[in-house]
Amino acid sequence: MKQQGQIDSLRMEFEKVKKDNYEKAMEGARRSIDLANFVIKILALAVAILSALGALGIFSYVNVRIKQIREKVEKESEEIRKLKEKIKDDFKEEFEKTVNLRREMESRKAEADTLMTNMKTVFEEVKKIASEVEKAGRDIDEKKRSVDKSEKSVDESKTEVSAISYFTEGNGLYYEQKYEEAIEKYKKATELKPDYAGAYSNWGVTLGELGRHEEAIEKYKKATELKPDYAGAYSNWGVTLGELGRHEEAIEKHKKAIDLKPDSAAAYNNWGFALLRLGMYEEAIDKLKKSTTLKPNDAYPWRNMARVYSLQHKKMEALENLRRAIELEPAFKQEAKKDEDFKNLWEDEDFKKLVG
Repeated sequence: MKQQGQIDSLRMEFEKVKKDNYEKAMEGARRSIDLANFVIKILALAVAILSALGALGIFSYVNVRIKQIREKVEKESEEIRKLKEKIKDDFKEEFEKTVNLRREMESRKAEADTLMTNMKTVFEEVKKIASEVEKAGRDIDEKKRSVDKSEKSVDESKTEVSAISYFTEGNGLYYEQKYEEAIEKYKKATELKPDYAGAYSNWGVTLGELGRHEEAIEKYKKATELKPDYAGAYSNWGVTLGELGRHEEAIEKHKKAIDLKPDSAAAYNNWGFALLRLGMYEEAIDKLKKSTTLKPNDAYPWRNMARVYSLQHKKMEALENLRRAIELEPAFKQEAKKDEDFKNLWEDEDFKKLVG
């Protein structure tokens, strides 16, 4: 901005000098014209006077006057010449000043242009640096978010691992028939991981073992709310309803489990058992056979088919299916001796031989 002000000041000075020189030149020209007009008038007058004097015989007087006039004209002419020289010298000096001023202006303009170019270059560099700084800032923010996300993920993973650990301990205690202790582990697992559907479902199963069926149903409800496609929870829910004698409701839960998981052998077994309790033996056999097809090494559907056949008084089919169940689960041998579904076979010699 300071450089631009100097350029503007020089330009104004140049215009002022140019105007002064022009006015001086015009003034000298006017004076020259006025002087020439004056000389012409004098000469005309002199001619007239000479003519008159010649007529009057006073020529000598006229000669004297003419000489005086000539001297005066020569003097004036000399002054005019000197004035012209002076104007010429002054104009030359001013012209040189103007040329020098113009050169200086052009030089300073070139400097200003160079400065502006340099400033533009610097400005572009600053913009580039600012852009890089901004990008670096965004990268830092992104990395910070990534770190925060990773830290959060690590914390969540630690929490989930702890929840899974409690869940696993609960399962171990369940198989040891330490149901109350198992329930405490499932509870801790759900406190750490409130959306742990598996823990809620197994919690429900354990409550069922303690005969707390209504509480168990609440856990199954929670498990299926958290995981609507949880086939196992629906099937366990059906088993608990069966324990309460609500077999029709139980069948609806087993159907839901099959809809969600068509290859669930456990769901077909539980469905078959509910049908058995409703006296729908043929339908029960159909579901139980599907269960054994899906999972041949599961002892429970074989025992349930043996129960159905026993209730139908089909001895051979009952004993064959019971034999298969005992091969897979020897504990069923002693349980069969007290199972009311086999009551009509308790005195049968083949039955006694099978169960020992």
